[in-house]
This record gives sequence, structure tokens and C-alpha cells, in this order.
Amino acid sequence: MSALCDPPGAASPPRPPLSAQELGQEVKTFLSGLDPVQGTQLSPEDHARCALLLLQSLPPARHAALDHLRSIFDEQVCCHLLEKEAGAASSASSSTPSGGGGGGGGGGLEEVVEEVRKVLGDFIQLNPKCWAPVVSTWAIELLGQLSSKYAGRQGVPQASSSSSSSSLNELLQLWMSCKATRTLLDIYGQCLSAMIGGCPDACVDALLDTSLQHSPHFDWVVAHIGSSFPSTIISRVLSCGLKDFCAHGGAGAAGDHFPLAPPLAPPLAPPPGAAAPPPDKRLPKIASVVGILGHLAAQHSASIKQELLRMFHESLASSSSSSSSSSSREQQQQHRATVPFLLQLALMSPALLATVSPELVDSLQPKVLNQLHLHFSLLPREELEGLVGVVVHLICQTSAGAFRLLQFLLATASPASVIAPPGGPQGLQEGVREACDRIIQLLLLHLQKLVFSRASPSLSELPSPRPVPFLDALKPHVRELCLETLRLERKRFLWQHQLLALLATYSPPHCATQALSCLLTLAKSPEELALATQLHAVLSCCLPDLLPATLQACISQVQAGSLPPPHTSQLLHNLALVLQGEGGPECPPGDPSSMACRLGSVLSGHLQDLAQLLLHQHPGVGAACCQLLAVCPLPRSLPPAQLLAVVRAGVQRFFRVLRAREPAGLAPSCQLLARLAALSPAATKSVLQQLVEGALRGRNAQIFGAGAAAAPSGGWEEAGAGPAPGLGPEVSLLDANRRLTATGSFSGGVWSVFHAGVIGRGLKAKPGGEQRDPEEVARNIQVFLSLLLRCCSSSSSSVGGSGGQPGESLPGGPRGAGAAGAGRNHPGDTQPGARGGAGAPRSQPAGPGATPRPHPGDPQAAAPPPPPPCRPPGASPSPSPTPGDFSWVSINPEAAKAVAAALVESICPEAAGGELLWPPEEQVRGLVERDLRICRRFRDHPLLFPLLRLVAAGPPALCYCSVVLRGLLATLLGHWESCRESRTLASPWHLRASCWLVAILAEGSLVPPALGGIPELFPRLAPFEVHLLLLSVWEYLREHSPLPQRFSFQGGCFLRDFSRDGDLGKHLGVLHSVLHRNVQRLGVLAASFWP
Repeated sequence: MSALCDPPGAASPPRPPLSAQELGQEVKTFLSGLDPVQGTQLSPEDHARCALLLLQSLPPARHAALDHLRSIFDEQVCCHLLEKEAGAASSASSSTPSGGGGGGGGGGLEEVVEEVRKVLGDFIQLNPKCWAPVVSTWAIELLGQLSSKYAGRQGVPQASSSSSSSSLNELLQLWMSCKATRTLLDIYGQCLSAMIGGCPDACVDALLDTSLQHSPHFDWVVAHIGSSFPSTIISRVLSCGLKDFCAHGGAGAAGDHFPLAPPLAPPLAPPPGAAAPPPDKRLPKIASVVGILGHLAAQHSASIKQELLRMFHESLASSSSSSSSSSSREQQQQHRATVPFLLQLALMSPALLATVSPELVDSLQPKVLNQLHLHFSLLPREELEGLVGVVVHLICQTSAGAFRLLQFLLATASPASVIAPPGGPQGLQEGVREACDRIIQLLLLHLQKLVFSRASPSLSELPSPRPVPFLDALKPHVRELCLETLRLERKRFLWQHQLLALLATYSPPHCATQALSCLLTLAKSPEELALATQLHAVLSCCLPDLLPATLQACISQVQAGSLPPPHTSQLLHNLALVLQGEGGPECPPGDPSSMACRLGSVLSGHLQDLAQLLLHQHPGVGAACCQLLAVCPLPRSLPPAQLLAVVRAGVQRFFRVLRAREPAGLAPSCQLLARLAALSPAATKSVLQQLVEGALRGRNAQIFGAGAAAAPSGGWEEAGAGPAPGLGPEVSLLDANRRLTATGSFSGGVWSVFHAGVIGRGLKAKPGGEQRDPEEVARNIQVFLSLLLRCCSSSSSSVGGSGGQPGESLPGGPRGAGAAGAGRNHPGDTQPGARGGAGAPRSQPAGPGATPRPHPGDPQAAAPPPPPPCRPPGASPSPSPTPGDFSWVSINPEAAKAVAAALVESICPEAAGGELLWPPEEQVRGLVERDLRICRRFRDHPLLFPLLRLVAAGPPALCYCSVVLRGLLATLLGHWESCRESRTLASPWHLRASCWLVAILAEGSLVPPALGGIPELFPRLAPFEVHLLLLSVWEYLREHSPLPQRFSFQGGCFLRDFSRDGDLGKHLGVLHSVLHRNVQRLGVLAASFWP
């Protein structure tokens, strides 16, 4: 009978033969559950052994027997959990499970479970093909039922849909300590091992079905079996899932469309922590496939990735060779459905998508892409649109390898005419490029919808925008995207620019400021700079604070040193171009909403930070910063500290450009200082003061022809000492000690010391210095004077009192105003006094020349000093303005007063703010040392005479130089009095200085025109005659002291009426006598000196 009931080919294990009567009795006992001898109820153990006996002897009863054995395993699991609960409650007592056959039922059940394992193991070993599918299905279903039944039991860890590793480990530890569940796992493992060499699909199908039905409580079984048979489970699970996918119409063959293809713009992905969407009921096993592979991805991601890629490439290879292949129709359908199946898996499992996406991009070579194009070329348009929508949605959800994926799409979609970089796609069909082009356009459209439609779940909750993984993964690659965009490769840079705008909108303010700052920093042409202005035009509507944040980030990078100097200079240069409206049509300078106008208002707030870059060590940074500040709008009001810092930096930049011989940098430097001077009266005075003091100090003085002995301002050069070793010319310890000493230095008497040399060794040697070309010196003087004129002229509308009534600001009391600049002494603040120092020797060879048109016979005719006010006989005045002629320009009196104050401060600091009245004769004798020091300063600095002439052009500002004029005139008087030469040409410097001085006095209206014309006579006179004429000038100035009150405001300027000074005849007597004595030589000029 058993032979008739066994499955075909099945063979039962050896067992004791039973007669028909005994077999019938066993069946009756199994069905009734009563002991045939005693008539009592069978114990669970005995009833289970009866079922085992029937399973061995009567194969048709195997289903009933296996079904009965389920209760035995259930009972054993219940006993095990009760023992665990009792052991947790009290370790001293033991509990007996209810429903058992008596005490010690747990041990008896374990024995029965062991017997069941042995019997079923023998069946599987003898005939695995017949018994393994049946037993594996029974065992895995029973495991699922037990896991779900006792999932809510106390002491059983709770399993969640996320199935974290900790909860799985706890569940696995609990169930593996139970004899029944451990035996079921062993039985299923034995079945799977026996079928690996054949066809384990039945075992895997049972696992899939059970996982779908009892997940997540069944996840621990999947994790254990998957870790025991990773390769088999992964490959067979995917194979079974693909078959089930095809069976439910997912193959795409025979006119069936892709069932789960989302629309072109699929709904947003659920936020983290939200429940996953329920699986499609038409595909019951794909959710289980996703769950199993998700559990295995943590430990076996490499195997999963390898299997998925193998399936993908095999499906493409088979489809490309299907015309010559003899594969079955079922296999062809599976190959067609492989790509949609993989897409569906990726849609349902972000973990699988992250696992396979990087390797998939690397494997998409041109050959594979052509095969993929051929694979889908015959599909209907609607199905293709659905597949493209799925691909776009998956790209938006991709985070791992997102930048590589983007680069691949851009490189593949680039037109064939563009020269591809090394390793770029070659040999692609045109349809592949069109498909990638279509995907990129849809991707950008979909990203735009995701970015601009993000919203919080409800109005009552705080905004928590849903993430876009693709854009999140691109955040660290903003700089690379900017570099790629600036390459300007046809369509490619347009796509990347649009993606940058989306990324900036998605993640403000960091990505927005980084993208805009990178474009502004790296752009090297107007076309590239236009990308930055276009990005700002796109983002300004939704990010109003973008430009201030970007500028702040750029300046912070520069100050921190994280931005290389070449990039810093390029950034500043580009900002200047944007301000000038050269950044493209998006930034016209006149439009208030344009980037140029907004940038100007933002930059004005960072004026002090930018001014620090004017003195940057890298020459390009300073030049670019100066160019930017020259066109940057300046605030109308600045705090004094900031104003002084900006002016100092601008002045130092100007002199640095002059020293470095950079003609291209002069125009921005001059423009910057002129604009600073036009801000306010204080700014004008500060700029003029810094310019004058800087031009007469140290190395700056040398570029204007000063000798190496030129001192900054009464420093160690006048004292006769040199700088300390290792210190530059700007630092003098001796000068510092003298300034800080408690002992005063008084002029006259034994306290006066002349450091002219050492007795027995002669005069001290003149220190050598850098010799510059005379033409360069003249050009530098011309540039400097032009800048001063611009600053003085630009102050006409800002300096107070320029157009006021006399006495409002310029004219003061007998003690005229001193320095008018910031931080200078006002009238009466300090008393004139003598500071330590000594004058120069009475006769020294003239240094580098002081006039570009020397007199005939002058030994220094090749020197290029400023043009003298005197000219040889017969020479006509120059028809055009010269560097020393300021009669053609209007100079603001207040600005000229500021220059005068700075000159006095630089030439003779101890006399700054002193008396304007001409001192009495007895006081003059005590100022010899100071007068010699003033004369030496004029000898060392050819620039001083043109500066005095500039002051004279703005009367009555020359009155404030009274101390300097008196000291120089006194020194010249002493020289000509002691000179024993027959001609004045023997002392060329003193001759030129005398001509300069008297002409300046005449231009400043300090002497009448009759006396102002005597410089034309000096070259033709003897030294004693020059002394007599200068003495007449001295007497006039002593009698009519140079005071601002002698000027009146007429016709928009200050003028002096010399008729109010009385009869000038007594001051012209000496002049007339000299003319009479030299009438044969001076007769042609005599008429101009009589009224």
C-alpha cells in the first residue's frame, strides 16, 4: 500500500514493517487521540510519535501528520517563552506550561522535536527532489506563523519596519535559543542545501511568500538564512522576483506597458521616518524581494551589486543577439523585463539604488549604451515616457555617486561636434545623445518643481522642507560645477548654470554664496563674468540678501588667507568690471535693481576692509583693489578713524606705484585719492596732508629727486647721525630718544651744535642713495602736482569757506591758523620752539637739479628741476601751462591752506602753528640753526618749491608758510652776503632758490609786483647786489607782515590791495639804484620796475 501511495520516485526510509491491522490501528489512534489500551487521552509527545509513525509508514498521511506536528512545535515555543518569563521573574522557581501532559513536558517536547528533525532529515537525504520542496515550505511557513504569533509576547523584542541591526540580533538570539525554531531553521537549511545543485526555486518561493506575509516579524529568519547562503539567496530571490514580475505583466512584451512607471513628475519621496508606500497588489513578491535584499545589503552589498549588474548586462546582450538566438519565449520576456524590474526595485529600495548606482554609471560604456538604445527602440512611446519618468525620479533620489552620474549625463548628451575630453564617450549613436539630452532637460524641470514646491507637512508645524538627495549630494561639488560651467561648452554650460541656480535656491545661503563667489572669483573674461551676473539676476528675487552675504564671504576668505592672491586679484578685478557695467546686459549701471547698483551699495560698507588690500604684498591684489575702489561708490560720511585708514592706504598705494614704476596703476590711484578728497572738508585735508608728508618722507622723497640725506621730518639726517643698523630710513632710535628726552634743546649759545663734520677729518660725507633718471623725476613731480591739483579742485564743493566772505574761515587773527588737517595744531595750540638739529654748511655742491630750464652756463644744466619763475633775457613766457605754473587752474583756498600746514609740519615741525608775524631782529639771531635746517630741507627736496608755488596759487594760504619763507630768506641773505664770487651763476642752487622764493612771494601776493619781478635781474647781478635786493624784500615783509587779514574777498577769490600799504618808494630805492648801476645790461628791463 505504501508503494502505491508514495510519490513517483520516492523511497521511504527503512522502518519496521507494519501489518495492515497495525497500520489501521495507528490511523484510528491518531485520529481519535486516545490510548487504544487504556482509553485515556494521549499525551502530546505520544500523539506526535503516532504522527511520525504514520509519516514513515503511510505517505498519503504526510500532510495530516505535518500539520499535526505544527502544534508540537507551537507548544514547545510556548513552553520556552514561559520558562524565559519565569526565569526573569524568579530564578529560584520553575513554571510548568499549561496544556501539557504533565510536569517535564518541556523536556519531552524537545525530545519529540529532535525526533521530527531526524525523521525529516532522513527523508530529505534519501529523496531531496520530492521531499525538500514539501518540507521546506512546511518549515518556513511554520517559522513565519510562530514569529507573528508570539511577536507581541512579553519578553520578545519588537520588530519594526526598519528592522534595525540591534532588533534583529535580539530576535535572532531569542529564537535560536528555542529548540523548535532552531530545528525548523536547520530543516529548511538542509532542504536548501540539498537543492542548491538542482533547482531551489521552490524553496526560495516559499521564503518570498512567507516574508511577504509575516514581515517584519519574519526578518530575523531572512537575515539568518541570507547570511548562511548569501549567493544562493540573492541570485534565486532576484530570479524568482523577476519571474513573478513577468507573470504579472511587467515584461513589457506583447503590448504590455510597464506597470509601475510613475508619471513624468512623480510625487515627492516620503520624508524620513514615514511609512513606506504599500506594494502594488499585482506584484505580491517584489516587496518581499526588496525586503530580503535590504536585509542583506548591509553585509553583502558587493554580492547584490554584482548580481544586479550581471542581470542587467545579460539582458542587454541577449536582446542584441535575439535574432540569432534559440532561447525560449519565456527567457526573452524575462530579458525584456529585466531593466523595468531593476528600475522597480530601485524605486522601492533607496538602499539598493545607492548600492548599484555608482558601479552602474561606470559600466555604461558606449557599447552598453548602444545596446540599451536598441533594447528599448521598439517600445511604444507611452511606455518609453514612463521609463524616462522613472529614470528621472531615480536620479533625483540618488545620493551615492551623484556628481559622477551628472558628469556622465552631461558628457553623453554633449553634441558630437564638441571635442570630448580624454576618456569621453566615443562611437555613440545619435539616439543615445538625444535620449540623454531629453533626460537632462526633464531632470532640470523635475528638480525645479521639487525645489519650488517644497512645503512643510502642515501650517501649524515648523517648516521642514523635504530633502532632494541628488541636490544634497551635489552640495560639496559647487566649486567643480562652477569650473565646469566656466568652460562655456555649448549646451553643457547652460545646463550646469541652471543646475547651479537650482542648487543655490535649494540650499541657501551657503550654496548660493559659494556659487556666486566662485563665479566672481574664477571668471577670466566678460563672457564668463556674465554667468555670475545672470546667476544673481535669477537668485535675487528669492534671495534678497545674496549679494551682501557673498561679499562678506569673499572678504572673510581674503582676510583668512584661504583665497590665493591670484584669485583675490581676479575677484577684485571682476567686481570692478561689474560696477562699470561690463558684466553683461543683466547689470546696467543705471538700473537701481541691477547687480552693479546693489554691488556698489554693498561695497561701500566694506570700504575699510578693502582699503587694507591696497597694501597687499602681491602686486596684482593691490592694483585690482585700487581699480575697484576707484569706481566704487563712496559713503557720504565716514567715521574719522575709518577715513584716516582709507586715506593712508590710498596714499601709500600711490607712492608704491610711483616707486615701482607702474604707469598703468597711476590713474586708478589718482582717481581714488581725488574721489576721497571730494567726500568732505576733513577728507580733503587728510588726503592733502598725507600726500605732502608722504612725498617728503624717506624713500618716497627719492622718487622726486631728493638726496639720500633727505629726512622724514626733522629726524636723524639733520642731526648728523645715520640710522641704526638693521633699521630702515623710516626708523631712527636717535631721533626717538631725542623726541622723548626730558631736556629741551634751545637755539643759540652753547647748546647749539652743528653736525657738519669732525675737526681734522673735514666735512662728513654725503650718504649715497638711489639715483633716478632726471626725466623720471620730472615725470613723477608732474604726476604728483597734478594729483594735488585734482584734490584741491575737487574740494571746491566740499570744503567750507571756499566761496564765503572774507574772514569766515581763512583769515584769522595776528596768529594765523596753522595746519588744517586732521590731528594738526590749531592757532595758539603750540608755541614755536627750536628742536635739536643743525644746519647744512654754507656752501655745498648743488644736488639733483631743481629746474628743467636752467640758466645759461649753469653747470647743472642736465638736471630736471621744476621750471623756475625766472628766465634768461629775451626769453618769452611759455604759452602753455608748465608743471610749476598754476595760474591756469583755480585752487581752493582751504585746500591750499591744508597743503601749507602740511608743508610747515614736514619742513619745520617745531614751528608748526607758530606766529605769522615777521619776528624782530633780536629774535632772528637765535633762529640761525633752524633757518639752516630749513634751507637744507629745500636743498634735499626739489619738490618743495613747486609745492610752495601751489600754495601761493590759493591766496592767502601762503601766509601760513611764513616761518618757512622767513627761514629760507634769511639763509639766502646770509649766503649772498658772504659770497665772494663775481657772478651769481657761481652759486646755481642759491640763485635758483632766490628766484623761486621771490616769485612765490609775488604769486602769493606777499610782496608787490614791482618787487616780485626782481628774479629776472638776479642772473645778471653780482652776489652783493642780489643780497641788497633780497634785503629790500626782507624789509618789506618785516614792515608788512604776511597776514590773512590783508586780503579781501572780491570776485569769488581773495585779493590784496597793495595801495593800502602806503608808499612803496622806500622799498624800491635799492632796486632803482641797482638798475642805474647796471643800465648798460638791464636797461631793457628797467621800464617794468617803475610805475
